[in-house]
Amino acid sequence: MFPAAGQFSGISSPEMYRQALLAGCRCVELDCWKGRPPDEEPYITHGFTMTTEILFKDVIEAIAESAFKTSPYPLILSFENHVDSPKQQAKMAEYCRTIFGDMLLTEPLEKFPLKPGVPLPSPQDLLGKILIKNKKNQFAAGENQDTLKKDTLKKEDEITDQLTSTDRENTARAGEVTEETAEAEGDLENLDEEEMKKLQSDEGTAGLEVTAYEEMSSLVNYIQPIKFECFEISAQKNRSFVVSSFTELKAYELLTKSPIQFVDYNKRQMSRIYPKGTRMDSSNYMPQMFWNVGCQMVALNFQTTDVPMQQNMALFEFNGQSGYLLKHDFMRRQDKQFDPFSVDRIDVVVASTLSITASVKHQIISGQFLSERCVRSYVEAELFGLPGDPKRKYRTKLCPSANSINPLWKEDAFVFEKIMMPELASLRIVALEEGGKFIGQRIIPITAVRSGYHHICLRSESNMPLTMPSLFVYVEMKDYVPDSWADLTMALSNPIKFFNAHDKKSAKSQETNSERPSLEKSFSLAQLTTNGIPNATGTFSVPPSNEPAGTLATGKEETIKEPAKGTSEPQTASLEELQQMKNFGKLLKKQEKELKELERKMVKRREEVLQKYAVLFMELVDQTGKKKMLNPKKKSCRKVASDETKNAAERVESPDNRVLELKEKLEEELIQLGEELYDVIRKKKEQQATEQIAKVIELAREKQAAELKALKESSESDTKEMKKKLEAKRLDRIQAVAKTSNDKGAQERSKREINNAHIQEVVQMVKLMNEKQARYQELLETKQTACLETIKEKENQLQQEAFAEYEEKVKALSAEVQDLVKNCVKVYFPLEAEVVRDEAPNAAGEEDPGLPPLQESQETPEIARLETQLAESVIEEEKCTEHQDSRL
Repeated sequence: MFPAAGQFSGISSPEMYRQALLAGCRCVELDCWKGRPPDEEPYITHGFTMTTEILFKDVIEAIAESAFKTSPYPLILSFENHVDSPKQQAKMAEYCRTIFGDMLLTEPLEKFPLKPGVPLPSPQDLLGKILIKNKKNQFAAGENQDTLKKDTLKKEDEITDQLTSTDRENTARAGEVTEETAEAEGDLENLDEEEMKKLQSDEGTAGLEVTAYEEMSSLVNYIQPIKFECFEISAQKNRSFVVSSFTELKAYELLTKSPIQFVDYNKRQMSRIYPKGTRMDSSNYMPQMFWNVGCQMVALNFQTTDVPMQQNMALFEFNGQSGYLLKHDFMRRQDKQFDPFSVDRIDVVVASTLSITASVKHQIISGQFLSERCVRSYVEAELFGLPGDPKRKYRTKLCPSANSINPLWKEDAFVFEKIMMPELASLRIVALEEGGKFIGQRIIPITAVRSGYHHICLRSESNMPLTMPSLFVYVEMKDYVPDSWADLTMALSNPIKFFNAHDKKSAKSQETNSERPSLEKSFSLAQLTTNGIPNATGTFSVPPSNEPAGTLATGKEETIKEPAKGTSEPQTASLEELQQMKNFGKLLKKQEKELKELERKMVKRREEVLQKYAVLFMELVDQTGKKKMLNPKKKSCRKVASDETKNAAERVESPDNRVLELKEKLEEELIQLGEELYDVIRKKKEQQATEQIAKVIELAREKQAAELKALKESSESDTKEMKKKLEAKRLDRIQAVAKTSNDKGAQERSKREINNAHIQEVVQMVKLMNEKQARYQELLETKQTACLETIKEKENQLQQEAFAEYEEKVKALSAEVQDLVKNCVKVYFPLEAEVVRDEAPNAAGEEDPGLPPLQESQETPEIARLETQLAESVIEEEKCTEHQDSRL
């Protein structure tokens, strides 16, 4: 029975059978129960749960419609039969015969009779056929069906009484369930309460199946369920047409204790695994472990699209969703043995190595159109296979920025070494958002992976293709080769490259030998007696062999010095370099924008104050009237200028107290406003200085952490390179000894001496390199600490500069305000301003006759423009008056 949601309280629907069959499923379960009066129609539901009921007939019709739409290969219907009525069982059998018609296989094939030792027919032989899996009883002629029915009802009553003392919720089980034979029914009477509770929690309602009557038994042929006893008894009976079902816990126990026997069992007959009854959330177990021992039917909850279900759908996707896969030769041949827990090797099976990268620059994976939102994301890669396969799950770091269009992850290659049996392994790649939210996934069998660049289109949780999201990867598939055979493999795969490298190495060795004398002249006797321990200069020597002279004097011995790579002292980023970084530049632009905004507000407030006093000055001008400032009517422009000078003089002699009062208030208000705004700017700059220092310290710490990591990686790389060189030298020495001596005993002694010297060389060199790395790290940390102190001192300097700038602006504020007020007054009282300007030089000349008169200050363009407009208005007024007089 397939619920559309949860199997404890979900809604059942025949449509779920259609969906499963259209997806390629070749084995479905029908949990059948006895119909109620008056129709007495058998129905399908999960017993002892709150799931809804659907008619048996409707399900059979749905199966008949969709059985072979996707795959033509045989379909298995697994009946869990709780219908204890012979009449209703006959009705079920009749529905199967009439609705399925010729699709139903009712009799075994002639070539494959139901006899011990006869194998099962292949799926090709059963194309378009439906097979029934149900209890099968052999009825003798004239057997009393009523008597059998009474015995069955009696046993059911006893089971029902035992159920009252157990928790009914534990009788609900997830997914498909197993069937037991009639032999199990006799044992149910002897079960105590604890055993019954265990049966209900693990096996669900499978132990409550009733007797199969003749009508249903006649439909069963190649899939006859029996109770599993042990592997030995199954091998003795050798019946391929019987099937045993196991809960996931029982199957796991068998495959861990007897994996080879379990594989042999599945070579001969079929087995079926189903979820344990305590999976109330309809979750699934990982099917990989049971595929590893050759289990044919690994039942899952189709309505739950979790990782096990995704793996199941992906496995059968790559052969056209036929629903069947051919097992490996080792899992089919009777003369071969296969242990899925083997960690060494499998005969005639070549292990593989899988490497995933995005380019030679180690940008591991790049994505395209992963999400509609701007989020940071990461990728996980995991391998499913045998227990001996690499089980490491790789995960990239989060992409540097919130980029969903084309994120990049700069990582080393994901390498899965020594995949024991690629035919049983699959690769899962999943993209996730920050926080673990699912984006897309793809599971690919290793046998379908090809080397090269690929765009992997992602799938949804239900394994449906997504439109845009994909991952761009570079995959490298190759045969696994142990490190000890790497050189030989390279020589066999590319002999030209190998011999070219060997010739270059020999030429270099000859050049080195020609530049220095023989080995005896290169090393003193004291150095030769050190047994390979480095002397004070850091060089190493090979201990002399006990063989005759010339055994080790091959001319290839060289002193291994500490690698010169990275000998320069490590440097840390200076303050100037940190200030040139992009993130710091963004902060400066942001702060500059804030300061400009403050200055704009300052100018606006100043304009508001000037506008306010401009209105007051205008009112004052209106009160005094234009006649006091202009000449009488019918005067020429020249006389107007002379009279203006005269009137201005009169104003100087008697100044307007109201004008002076407004000037003083304007100056006072502008000075107060300026001091306030300058103080705000000062505080803002001090705050920005603190932010700058905090940002620089943050960048410095990130940079310093990267520097320390780079130093460590460089040291590890140097150490690894040094070990490779020493290992190559050791092998050369061993080969030289083998060429110069035929005595195996002497060769072994020389080999041991060379190995001992090699170990001491490596240990001493590693020690020296570790000391060097520690010294460089200490020096780098000292420089980094000094850099941080310099950065902290810079904060005080920036704050002092901000305060000094504030004081300078405040000092210049008074003069600036006076000029501003003077220009403002000049617009409305130009004559008074000129008189004051003319009297100032005269007063200075009277006080100090010896000094030259001060040069008259130049008027601003704005004031000159106002004076011109004033004169033009006077002329227009005179013309208008003359015109009116002429008319009169």
